[in-house]
Amino acid sequence: MKQIPFPPPTATGPVVMAYGGGVNTMAALIEATRRGVKFTAIVMADPGHEWPQTHWYRDNIANPWLIEHGQPTVTVVTRAAEAKFRPRAGLIYQGTLGEECLRIKALPSIAYGWKKCSQKYKAAPSNWWIERQPWAQEAWSRGERITRIIGYDADEPSRARPEILDAREASRFVPRYILLERGIDRDGCIAIIERAGLPVPHKSACMWCPSNQLAEWREVRDHHPDVYSYALGMEANAEIGSPDVVGLVRVMPNGRRQLRMLDEGAPVMEREGEVPCDCAL
Repeated sequence: MKQIPFPPPTATGPVVMAYGGGVNTMAALIEATRRGVKFTAIVMADPGHEWPQTHWYRDNIANPWLIEHGQPTVTVVTRAAEAKFRPRAGLIYQGTLGEECLRIKALPSIAYGWKKCSQKYKAAPSNWWIERQPWAQEAWSRGERITRIIGYDADEPSRARPEILDAREASRFVPRYILLERGIDRDGCIAIIERAGLPVPHKSACMWCPSNQLAEWREVRDHHPDVYSYALGMEANAEIGSPDVVGLVRVMPNGRRQLRMLDEGAPVMEREGEVPCDCAL
């Protein structure tokens, strides 16, 4: 057990889970269920290019486990579904993250040091779906806030905040970090899943996320050549404005970050100890 920086909130409204699909997500679901939490909804926002292992695990492992333990199954939401109800937004809201990158000739925002992908393709579609649920509207009319369980663990307390920064969202939601409350780190998450008799899930993220480690890029190249070609095409299509950011690979010795350098035999360095994007749960 590590230091517990976040006590549970006192909110009394419905409880939802931000389902990322990885190790932390499954550990948080198991731990919450063990402690008597009853979810109103478990919501996964799919940006469109998740690892296929993530979808398989959700459908074949997570959902049957949830049904067995009296919890709702995972609701999948997307930016494309949201766009159908926002006709004036036009192309900017349509399609997947990869399609938007190709359209605007750019890379995912984390390649530039920003973290807008998760907000636009994860948080926004999830909030949009929840806002339209009668149980959410009824809770807000009573002055309650919805508790959102997020799977940050005790190895990453800096990612957690006692309140959501956006004022409007904070008036409707309160975050709960059930793993942090118990001081559960990454190894502890794996142990929770294994004790439940379940396989450990693959990391959840876009297959061509700029935060990929080299082993993950090689996995994409060797086992998903169509996705690897897609990523190379995204690089070639992007109109890069900074000489320090020229591709999807995280760090190169000379500052260059081109995915194609993996195939050219160039030396590649990784920056250790960094938290990737907010999608990786």
